[in-house]
Amino acid sequence: MKDKIILKDNSGIDVEVDVNNFITHIQQYHDSGVSVHEERGHYFTVDNKFRKMLNKKINDYLHE
Repeated sequence: MKDKIILKDNSGIDVEVDVNNFITHIQQYHDSGVSVHEERGHYFTVDNKFRKMLNKKINDYLHE
């Protein structure tokens, strides 16, 4: 079983994503500026605010 976290997409819908795959992709393709990431039909605007929120979620997840 893979490790999952829940993120809200641009429409406010909760989306479960695989932590490792999602982080790797964001770091590789969305590491700066503003862009949109699509995940199974859900869209996430990736900007500094999103990256900060994602890092906090990951930190919280790692310390559970």
